[in-house]
Amino acid sequence: PVSQFTQNQANTYHSSSILLQGVSNDVNGVNKVSLYYKDTNSSNWNLIETQANSSNSSTFSWSKTWTPPYQGTFDVKAEAIDLAGNTEHSPMMTNIVYDTSFPTIGKVTLTIDYLGKYINGTSGFLMTVPVNDSLSGINTSSCMYTLDGSTWLNGYYLNHKCTFGISSNQLFDNQELNIRAKVTDHAGNTVTSNIVNRKVDKDLAQSQATIDNAYYGPNSLPLIKGTASDTVSNVTNVNVTLRRRNDNKYWFWGNIWTTFPTMHGVSGKNNWILTQNLPSMQNGITYTVTPYAWDQVHALPGTGIADSFIWDNQAPQNPTSIISTSHTVNGYSKN
Repeated sequence: PVSQFTQNQANTYHSSSILLQGVSNDVNGVNKVSLYYKDTNSSNWNLIETQANSSNSSTFSWSKTWTPPYQGTFDVKAEAIDLAGNTEHSPMMTNIVYDTSFPTIGKVTLTIDYLGKYINGTSGFLMTVPVNDSLSGINTSSCMYTLDGSTWLNGYYLNHKCTFGISSNQLFDNQELNIRAKVTDHAGNTVTSNIVNRKVDKDLAQSQATIDNAYYGPNSLPLIKGTASDTVSNVTNVNVTLRRRNDNKYWFWGNIWTTFPTMHGVSGKNNWILTQNLPSMQNGITYTVTPYAWDQVHALPGTGIADSFIWDNQAPQNPTSIISTSHTVNGYSKN
């Protein structure tokens, strides 16, 4: 007899029962067909089922829905016997993978991340997820995001990289962004990762300098202080610059002034104060203090609201020291 599989299952993947289907022919009639399986890495064949041809016809169509006894990779063959007892050289299907287990998927991590809480909503980030399937292997991966917590949108996955099609103008300060990944193996088993929640921090930190009076002098030094805040993440650092208005030079250190802005550290963050000793200053000149504040997300600081004061180190003139003079204009005497 001669048999052939009419449903070729060689090199296929399955997570449920497998259809074994074929036909056997012999001019003198087919008696029965036996189906066998073995582990691909074994030489031992095991009987699945023997189906008898009750009509002893010369053509016998047969089928079997087979569930392998365990997960693995199998070979299957069919052996037909005719009415004279002749057994054929059996056809065989190889590398049939039966896999009912989900792929393993690790935690979603962001390579460009800020304390595991925030994204900056501008420069993007790299999403990584460790995945594995030791039997049928990973077939497809996808990444998804939601801005409202319910509607999940797919990213673009190519060459093991996922890109979210979110333009920066769709993201707003203090908005939540949820991210997850989904992986499917070749057998169709699908697993979804943990959900990663991040808040968008697009705005730079805000700050403001506060100088109580308009004029200061040697006997009344200015108290340079201010505030800083961020609507999403915390303020991490505050610096200030001191600029001399008449030549636009900046205080560097001691009594040295330069054309390049120099940052000076302060004490405190949300409420801060400059504790360094101030340099020598010139009479009648305006000095401007500008604060700069950093938050937990952005590498660049936010430029704050500046405040100014005028340095006055000239003592008031004593009225009694004014010298009285007189002169004559057109015959009139004027004091």
